[in-house]
Amino acid sequence: MIRNALLIITFFLSTGLMFSQPKLKIECGDTYNWGNVKEKDSPLKAKVKLYNIGNDSLRILTVKPTCGCTTAPLDKNVLAAGDSATLDIKLNIGSIAGPLHKTININTNDSSKPNAVLHLRAEVEVPITFYPSKFFAFNQMYVGEEAKRSVKMINKTNQRIMLKDIDIQPSNIKVNIEDGDILPPNGEIEIVATTTPEKAGAFSCSLTFKTDHPDMPEVNLSGWGTINLEKPKNPAATEQSKPK
Repeated sequence: MIRNALLIITFFLSTGLMFSQPKLKIECGDTYNWGNVKEKDSPLKAKVKLYNIGNDSLRILTVKPTCGCTTAPLDKNVLAAGDSATLDIKLNIGSIAGPLHKTININTNDSSKPNAVLHLRAEVEVPITFYPSKFFAFNQMYVGEEAKRSVKMINKTNQRIMLKDIDIQPSNIKVNIEDGDILPPNGEIEIVATTTPEKAGAFSCSLTFKTDHPDMPEVNLSGWGTINLEKPKNPAATEQSKPK
């Protein structure tokens, strides 16, 4: 009789422990979406609640954004059953244009899903984009030899955009745009940067100008490369030039 009673008690205790589990619920599901945003909205901000909908304490072990542009401090790490914590998210847009996607890894003692991922999304609207990138990749350059690189500047709006206060550094680099140039509606301008290096070493440049569009009052482009003394000789060409 006593043995049966002990077995019954043990059964109910073990059953209770088996069904005593913490469980994480993220307020917005697995994705927080800011929708359409602009560069001037940076940094994007959000407060996201994390809930413990289980019946045992939830321990939030780590919260790790996968990009240095994102921070997400948590106000507390241990949640009793029914309790909640808040992620204070900030995401720096930087020079991103178009779809934005970042993630935050959340590790907990929820055995059903110990490694949760919160996706952060937005669509960054910019009036001007650049192709293939927002910099001049001069790469390998040579003393005394003209180097030329170009970037396409594309107007994503239905209005004309005027360029002004153009500044290019250093002074021995030239560009083909001038104050007062117009970027046509839904059109493009190819910006060409040209220089003839005078000495070997690391090369860098910057192009800055203003526009009359309120969402992009200033534009900054950079450039880089390595200046060599002379081009490596072509062994085949050298061999052919030798007298027979």
